[in-house]
Amino acid sequence: MTKDNDLDVSLLANGDTWSISGPTFLRLFLFLSAVAIVATFVLRYRYLHAEPDEELLSKTPPTAMQLAFLRDASGPTLVAMTTLHRLGIIDSRGFTLRMPTAADQLDDVTRRALSAVQAYRADPRPSQHPLNGLNSSIGDEVRARRWMYTEADIWRARLNFLWPLAAVATLGAIRIFAGISNGKPVSLLLLCLALLLIPLFFAISMPRLTPAGQRVLAHHQQLYSYLQPQNRPSLRTYGPEAVTFSAALFGAGTLMFYDPTFATADILSAGEAARAAARSGQYTSNNSGGCGSSSSCSSSSGSSSCGGGGCGGGGCGG
Repeated sequence: MTKDNDLDVSLLANGDTWSISGPTFLRLFLFLSAVAIVATFVLRYRYLHAEPDEELLSKTPPTAMQLAFLRDASGPTLVAMTTLHRLGIIDSRGFTLRMPTAADQLDDVTRRALSAVQAYRADPRPSQHPLNGLNSSIGDEVRARRWMYTEADIWRARLNFLWPLAAVATLGAIRIFAGISNGKPVSLLLLCLALLLIPLFFAISMPRLTPAGQRVLAHHQQLYSYLQPQNRPSLRTYGPEAVTFSAALFGAGTLMFYDPTFATADILSAGEAARAAARSGQYTSNNSGGCGSSSSCSSSSGSSSCGGGGCGGGGCGG
């Protein structure tokens, strides 16, 4: 009788974790991982491509500063400098020609940009660009209009579409700890769990703009498409508004067709990029050349699989 009891205890001690063999659990884990990956990216796609609320699109039209921030976080600085130059407050190299008046109707960012430029010209310090950090107020405006994700929005979104992957990963981690506690090899299961980091890396990324923000930016870029650099627009002919919106929507490249000296001025945050483009022959000082700029954003879903021919019970967490 004692021998039979000892045999039963020995079998229990050497039995499968959770009464599921290692190979069986590994196949189940791979299946659940595949389902979780598909579910995560489906949920992510639906969240990021949801139809925006019409109220977010039909309110007060965006300003040039807001459109510039939607295109790039440093965009408002370029718009502010362009405005100062267009009004004749600074020259093509960023030196002050006159002080602004009430008739100029400068916004806060443009006034602060002028102060920063004047301070830089009086005491240039290469350690930090004088126009850094001027755009935070514009970012607050854009986020308030729900055209750009806040930090809270980003984490809320991730919780909405990452839970399938998180659930499967948690199951795998618990199984690994249980297998280690039972003295079972868990290397294969650990490898499969590590491979889940690949789709997680792609899924966790978030775009800057909400669907409404993307729609607003795309609409105005289409509305002002004639100002794109590849169209070589005559900005002085189109008027002052065209200069401002071309800089806001398409960047410093269009300013080469307005004032090449200003476009390559060191005071502009984009000056070095424009000078590099000029050296490469994309621009010419007589505006006879063309330049093109394009940006694209794409997201793709990835999947990972973990498998192997034959699992003899080793490394499966069994």
